[in-house]
Parts: sequence; C-alpha cells; structure tokens
Amino acid sequence: MNMNIKHDEIIRNSLKRRSRIQNIDESGVIILNYDPEQYPFVRFLTSLLIENDFMMNDASLEKLHTNLQQKDMDVDLYGFNKITASTYESSEELKSLYKQFMSEVIIPLIGQDSYIQKTPTNRFSFPFANGVNERFYHNDLMLGHPPEEINVWVPFTNTIKSQSFKILPLDKSIVLLETYNFKLEDLKNAILNDDSVYSFINENSHYVEMSLGEVMLFDSRCLHGVRKNRSEFSRASMDIRILPVDDFSIMPFKYKGSKGTKRQSHFTPGDYYSNNPVRINHL
Repeated sequence: MNMNIKHDEIIRNSLKRRSRIQNIDESGVIILNYDPEQYPFVRFLTSLLIENDFMMNDASLEKLHTNLQQKDMDVDLYGFNKITASTYESSEELKSLYKQFMSEVIIPLIGQDSYIQKTPTNRFSFPFANGVNERFYHNDLMLGHPPEEINVWVPFTNTIKSQSFKILPLDKSIVLLETYNFKLEDLKNAILNDDSVYSFINENSHYVEMSLGEVMLFDSRCLHGVRKNRSEFSRASMDIRILPVDDFSIMPFKYKGSKGTKRQSHFTPGDYYSNNPVRINHL
C-alpha cells in the first residue's frame, strides 16, 4: 500500500474515533472550576510582566494595553504578539504552579497518565490590535498536532464576546470534517477561500464566555478562531495540550508541526511534551 494512502487512512480513522473528552461529556466540551487563590496564575503572570517592563505595579491584566505601544500588541502571521513571545520562557514559580495545576485539576479528570505540553502558551488579546486574521478558523490537527490530543484553555481575565474566541460545536465540526472526507488540508483551504464554508462556521460557532477560576477542555477536532478584540479590555489566557500516554504509545508514526507553523515542533515527549508523564497514581 502506498505510504501516503496508509498515512491518510490512519489519520482519517483517528478523526472518526470517539474521543476521551466525548466519553466524559458528549458535547466534546467540559468546563471546570478551580480556586484562583490556590492556583494564583494572575499573580505570577503579573510579576513576570512587571519584570519584563510591560506592566506597572498598580495595573491589572485587563488594562495591560494602556502601558503598551501598538507594535507590542499587533500580531504576526502566527498570531503571536511581542507580549506572548516575552512570556514563553516563564518564571520558575509559574512553571511549578503550572505542573501543580495540571496534576491536581486537569489530569484527574482525564483519569489517564498523560504527557502535558512542556511550555504552555500565554496569550494576550489587545483592543483593536492589527494582524488578527478572523478568517482563520482551524483545529490544531491542521497544524500537525495528533488527533488524540486534548485542548485546555485557561482565561486569566473575564472573557466576553470579542475578548474571547469562537468555537464550533463538536457535532458541527465533525459534519464539516465528514463533508471533506476528513482531509484536513482541503477543509482548511475551504475555510480560507469558500465564503459559504466560512459563513457556516461563523454563524454556528459561539463565543467562549468564561470567568477567572474556570478552565475549559475541548475535543481536538473542534474548529475555533480568534476574533479582533473590539472591547476596552485586554485578555490574558493560557492554552495547553495534553496527550494520554496510552494514545501516544500506539501511534504508528510521530506527528510534527506543519510547514508555516512558528516552531514545527515534534509532538513527542521531551520536545513538545514533558519528558515524563503526569501519572494519575501519583496524585
């Protein structure tokens, strides 16, 4: 069998599967509560921004933009701005808190030993920043991530309307995947070039409106996209990917970030994921 055909068939079968998130909640989306005092991400992230001279001592994350220049807030082709890039290498306190949060809040819900994203991505959405591509609805699988991955999103500010992002429900995301025979590149091109496909997603997706102290997990097949922040407030959040050990161990090949992504990571332990998994029996 042609290797490309076999490769495509494996991915197609993975996309048709019933996911771990579906087994917990049929909708493919789960929202949990956590105690922001016990897991003080805001305090540690604020300290990091002050240390990097992006924030004043008396400012809040929602007013972060008032201390910044426009060039710091505008995003590049990959959706990154200067503030996101500056926090990629976070403080030791923030790294430790992240691992504790994953061990105590997220992995117990999954109920499986799991590799966690080695370095989570802190993201910032600023009012009327330039470069935001509202057409770019996608799922991470289009960027080379494995289908078995689970997305985790943690807002550090309240998110309402354009302060947030939009997500297409799992059932409708699967309808689109089926329409394009689970060919991710074909669907990606349709979203970017076919107005009817873009309109379908835009009309059927909804804003993720959450508060500090909530975290969302969602199925990796769900299409989602950023919006231009038309509010008067900045948004700060963290996105994370996890991969259960059992799923990684049976993958017939290793996944790699697609061309055009910022880092083209290898989705393997020690590269994109932690060297060692967070083990459920160690909690």
